[in-house]
Amino acid sequence: DSPWAATGIRCTNKNCLYLSVWRKDGQEDTIEVPLPIPAGTKVEVMCKYPCKLPVEYSYNRENSTLRITLPEQNTARFFQIDF
Repeated sequence: DSPWAATGIRCTNKNCLYLSVWRKDGQEDTIEVPLPIPAGTKVEVMCKYPCKLPVEYSYNRENSTLRITLPEQNTARFFQIDF
């Protein structure tokens, strides 16, 4: 059983993704999520919920991955990714 879970949907009428990420248990506080976006594409990533709790994230344009760090176990975040 993985200590992380993620699920996403792609918008049909514009270039965006919605991604939910859960850190369940385990010691690793960081995950890299591959995204179905062509390498090199400029993106804008926004944490939409919860907005005021700690989260670090960065998008790697070279390999189309989103790196997310959640400092606490049993937490989740919801992201909007425009490209």
